[in-house]
Amino acid sequence: MKQVQSAFPATRMRRMRRDDFSRRLMREHRLSADDLIYPVFVLEGEQIVQPVASMPGVSRVSLDNLLRIAEEVSLQWHLLALSFLSAVRSRLPSADDAIGISRRQFTGIAGLTAERLRNLFDLGDDLVGLASVIGLHPAFKPAAYVDMTIEPSTDRLVVTVGRGSDAVIDGAWPALLDVDHLGALDAIARAVNPRFVCEATGSTGEDLVVTFTMGDTDRPEADDVALTRFSTGADFAFATRGVPVAIRPTSRA
Repeated sequence: MKQVQSAFPATRMRRMRRDDFSRRLMREHRLSADDLIYPVFVLEGEQIVQPVASMPGVSRVSLDNLLRIAEEVSLQWHLLALSFLSAVRSRLPSADDAIGISRRQFTGIAGLTAERLRNLFDLGDDLVGLASVIGLHPAFKPAAYVDMTIEPSTDRLVVTVGRGSDAVIDGAWPALLDVDHLGALDAIARAVNPRFVCEATGSTGEDLVVTFTMGDTDRPEADDVALTRFSTGADFAFATRGVPVAIRPTSRA
């Protein structure tokens, strides 16, 4: 047997990593595309977008560009929801049935996303934590597209959803909320604390006003959230759009 004279690290004994089965056997950590939501590569500086040569279409960006990226991702969510609703409508005889299915989809995604946001940012389970989760939730972004105000107080949280926003006019997720259909907001509240309850408490003109308060008992996770948790979803891909579209509020005549 030939002896290896080279010292580490010039020579590394990697017999256990030679074959795929042994690599999988010895692996301590597993990371795949299924574990990623929207990977972003960040670098120091301002107003920097640096393409990654080995990953076409991917760039490193400075922190100040993250907000624009987050707004783009949120807008993609709304576009996906509209595409889903259109596809369901084409397969069902009743438009109301299609909207009902979209509402259930919205409820599941909204609740699961709220849970992940709370865990990611280590937010509390009180009204302050709930206000933060709703304020960060991509279903209610970009702010220029979705008209929403959040007013916390010591014993309640009041959320007003504007009915004249572009998101509502387009039929995106906020359009699925009304006084009789608060499932998505209720799922978000339960993801923060299972004792939270929400109810439509009034209106300002055409706006929807929802109040969140703390109840006395824990409530179970919504069925639509539980279903979404175990769903594998669907594959999709956005075509390259070139220069990102600026998102700005517009005035209406």
